Amino acid sequence: MNPRRSLAWFLTLSIAVLTATVSLFAAGRVTWKLDDTAHLKLEEHIPRTWGVYRADKRKNLVLVLLWRRYLALDLKSHLVFEIDPKSLTSHGTDLESDEPDTIGRQIPTLEWTDRDVGPAERILVTLGDYGKTLEVELPHPIDLRRGVY
Repeated sequence: MNPRRSLAWFLTLSIAVLTATVSLFAAGRVTWKLDDTAHLKLEEHIPRTWGVYRADKRKNLVLVLLWRRYLALDLKSHLVFEIDPKSLTSHGTDLESDEPDTIGRQIPTLEWTDRDVGPAERILVTLGDYGKTLEVELPHPIDLRRGVY
């Protein structure tokens, strides 16, 4: 076999393996983007320290900061996970972590309600460990194709 051809095959194979390895490690990471337009209440009161982050690529995940506690809400399966702040890495205003179900401790929920309330989606979750209701309002993204806005 020609040495140039074998070198080309070796380089192609090594690039393919490297690309597959990088995508495998990146698949388990979630990038959380700060959502300035979201609203949060705990028992009808706004907490002193709070923040709402949305997953960059997966729209069913929401990360909520309550004081020093991070809660990951899975809107699809109606689960809440408590995330250790040490497992989050900060990139400016954004955060990055592993998947919530692998690094988080599941918190029991007594009640879960999500409704479309016009310009936003309202999620009401009664946390089993607090016994208090968490209300999160996530505005819908603006769709300029409809011409409504």
